[in-house]
Amino acid sequence: MKKLFTLICVFISVLAAGAQTSDSVAVWQNGKATMFARASVDSITFVKGINPLDTMFVDMGVSVKWAKVNIGATTETEFGSFFQWGDPEPKQECSWDNYKWHEGADDSYARYTKYVVDAQYGWNGFTDGKGELDPEDDAAAVAWGDGCRMPTWSEMQELIEGCTWTWDTIHAVPGATATSKVNGNKIFFPAAGFHYTQNTSGYPHGDDPYNWWPGDRVIYWTKTLYSGSGDALYWDFRSAAKHAQDDPWNVYGPWRYISSMRYYGHPVRAVRP
Repeated sequence: MKKLFTLICVFISVLAAGAQTSDSVAVWQNGKATMFARASVDSITFVKGINPLDTMFVDMGVSVKWAKVNIGATTETEFGSFFQWGDPEPKQECSWDNYKWHEGADDSYARYTKYVVDAQYGWNGFTDGKGELDPEDDAAAVAWGDGCRMPTWSEMQELIEGCTWTWDTIHAVPGATATSKVNGNKIFFPAAGFHYTQNTSGYPHGDDPYNWWPGDRVIYWTKTLYSGSGDALYWDFRSAAKHAQDDPWNVYGPWRYISSMRYYGHPVRAVRP
């Protein structure tokens, strides 16, 4: 996805003597030819730099455009890949043991080796002052490139506050639909849940033993570190049933603006200018 999609077209592979009698046009792309009847071709235009990413993002009336699908997905209802925060490689099982920026296997917060603004959370007092992901650690930037990246905390809040939200089911997949208050454009966020260690506790996991609460929780990482701990910030929108279970007195509402331990695996939705 990093490279611009350029149509390389070489047409009418005929010799001069046969050109007058040719009735087909061959369009070659990546070594394969697509044939067209000559009579059906009105004109041939060579266009440089057509970028398929332009069709994958939606103007939601906020400061950045939002992708229609998750990283690792091809449709709006697919869950896509699950990522630990700061690691662009997708993961199935997610734990302290396989988190990239953590020293050792125990669950101590004081073992982070990157993205540490408070020495109490760094390995042997380590700090680097980094509060947002570098491009090489950003799952969206690595997967799609071309200006794509994970949203910041403020950009996520901007989308949440700039849209009306409904819990919907599309093609049998539950999730949240955002409708822009500015232009009426819509995007869908499937309730993919999150990835953790193998789910043997009886909580919903669908067909994936490492997936927790699919169908009930819409969860996405931001690229922003939580300043109050070594955690990272994400947003969490819950179905009515899950909200009633977790918050019976409706203290928080279905939205949660919260932080998570970085080793959990969450979906990622890209933004770009």
